[in-house]
Amino acid sequence: MKVAFRKNQAVNASRLVCTILVIGLVTVSAHAQTGSISGVVRDAGSGETLILANVILQNTTVGAATNTAGFYSLVDIAPGSYVLVCSYIGYSPATLEVNVEDGSRLRVDIQLQPGGLSVGEIVVSAERDLYDDARRVGVAQMKTDLVRRIPSVLEADVFRSLQLLPGIKAASDYSSGLYIRGGSPDQTLILLDRTTVYNPSHFFGFFSTFNPDAVKDVQVYRGAYPARYGGRLGSVVDIYNKDGNRNRTAGRVSLGLLASRAIVEGPYKWGSWMLAVRRSTLEPLLSVLKKQDVEGVPESFYFVDANGKLNIDASPDDQVSLTFYAGRDDLRLPFLEDAGADLSYGNRTFSANWTHISSSSLFSTVTLTASRYFSEPRFVIGGTEIGRRNDVYDVSAQAGFEFAASDHHILTGGVWGGVFTFRLRDSFDNQETLNERTQSPYGGLYVEDMFRPSVPWTIRAGFRLSYFDEGRYLRLEPRVSLERTVSDRVTVRAGYGRYYQFLTLVTSELFTGMRPVLANLSSLFPETMPK
Repeated sequence: MKVAFRKNQAVNASRLVCTILVIGLVTVSAHAQTGSISGVVRDAGSGETLILANVILQNTTVGAATNTAGFYSLVDIAPGSYVLVCSYIGYSPATLEVNVEDGSRLRVDIQLQPGGLSVGEIVVSAERDLYDDARRVGVAQMKTDLVRRIPSVLEADVFRSLQLLPGIKAASDYSSGLYIRGGSPDQTLILLDRTTVYNPSHFFGFFSTFNPDAVKDVQVYRGAYPARYGGRLGSVVDIYNKDGNRNRTAGRVSLGLLASRAIVEGPYKWGSWMLAVRRSTLEPLLSVLKKQDVEGVPESFYFVDANGKLNIDASPDDQVSLTFYAGRDDLRLPFLEDAGADLSYGNRTFSANWTHISSSSLFSTVTLTASRYFSEPRFVIGGTEIGRRNDVYDVSAQAGFEFAASDHHILTGGVWGGVFTFRLRDSFDNQETLNERTQSPYGGLYVEDMFRPSVPWTIRAGFRLSYFDEGRYLRLEPRVSLERTVSDRVTVRAGYGRYYQFLTLVTSELFTGMRPVLANLSSLFPETMPK
């Protein structure tokens, strides 16, 4: 929830957060008579890491969920023999016997087999899992296998599938923009492999830029999001690409009326790789619309995007991944005998990420990112050219850690800094009329503690210190969320946070040439278009 607080209330909240963090730090101590278990959970078939898989010691309260790299850590385990159980939705649970000795640090990597189908009576049941991280206040997780199975408007799409979740809606039937808990699309931070993506849309918002074949996992924070995220008021959509199949080379091709997709992935000597492409196949549809003399049909239009990822297993404890995305829309539209419009826009992103397992209780990451959005509309009227070029650049570096201080405390922290650049240029009849450039360094420092004082309680408290150079903004953002499990069917949650946004999206309605085309799709394909 987002509530405006007076200054003294914000100070009191900051003091509360600091008190909880101090308690967490004080409890960090060496336990000579305990051991630990850590490792990585993967899909046995493809070798993909599994995010938010649950790992517990049977008949104990010790457990954890894997992070975004598939890593888990169980600490402060008393010496003895245990049964380690790992579970994940859609996979058969894995059960392992482990023996923990004084001061032992066990590395146990787990591979889960996808769940099979059995013929005959089917019994569906579920048990509440104590350490299911996906139950956090305001958090939803969606796997891309589900995205591909959900009935869609001609083409599977990540953002359109997210619009089916509670608290998320679309601007219209022709938009993939996300309005989360009443916040506008520019109030949502969108990340692809830790890289900020600006205006992620194809086909004038009809599709998002994210190819469902290339995406592994999507996490949506609809409110009270963790301190590691900042720069937006409302929500966060955190998307991760597939790592690539580590066991065999495989591929898949999907043909569609509006777009077709292909993906190929496989192992190599030092790790795995993945390449996915998608291109619109609108040419037959545009030809039909032209024959029917539909107004506003483009002379040509296409969109294309490509995702790629290369994983390098430098050691059992070190992994480096290189990820890129490139997408583009290109349109040519005549609207008078001597007038026409050309429009190109798209995104480019790149990230280099290093993950390091320092010990059974300490996990760290270092990430370099680069993102670019461009828009280049050009109009020619009576031989006179009117043009605009809009560019957004964002280059950043991030470093973070997760430290399992004890079975009651998990500390996270890190820094995130970069340079944001915006440039806008206008021209009329090949003469430049406007050239504006804004460049601003920015940064963030965050610390957060997840505290479980007892089985029914989970408390997350932290703060973020954000800086944006344009305007000399320096803001402290305390974050607190509490969860109390009352019974197997009832859980009470509450969250508080202060959030600041230094950028605002300004949209232009100068170009609406595709609206007649979109409106006529429903008449040609009434059984597939939204009502």
